Amino acid sequence: MGLLLWPALLLGAAAYMIDYCPDLPYLGPIREAEPPVVRVLSQADDDGTETLFCQAKGFYPMDIDVTWRKDGEVMEHKTFHRDVGPNLDGTYHAWISIQVDPKDRDRYRCHVEHDSLLEPLDMALEESGAYYLGFIIVGVTIILLAAVSVGISLHRSNQAI
Repeated sequence: MGLLLWPALLLGAAAYMIDYCPDLPYLGPIREAEPPVVRVLSQADDDGTETLFCQAKGFYPMDIDVTWRKDGEVMEHKTFHRDVGPNLDGTYHAWISIQVDPKDRDRYRCHVEHDSLLEPLDMALEESGAYYLGFIIVGVTIILLAAVSVGISLHRSNQAI
């Protein structure tokens, strides 16, 4: 039984080496670098403040630097960080948040540095209308489809009588 565990241990060690030692020459390039998809969203808080969220997802390799900047100044001490986590497709995701005065939210940028980027990204808060537009389109489509199917059902039932 003990001999059967060796392949699992070796595979686990290989996965560890791929994630944490990607520059080792004997491993070679594992996969191409993939740039992060970055979004900045907000949520109103009960105390009158607002929380800004910066999401970076779909990037590879794992190392990434995500910070909040207010007028270009790094706001490290006010930022809430989450660990970088793996996605099922082998890429990674990360997010950070910061609590701000709603009047100052336009002064904040999510600054992202990653090996796949030619230059850092500085992302501002998305307009809420652009974010909800997709939900509105899907909702209207569902309502129209429901109305059409009800109309067809009523028409068929009237013809049967």
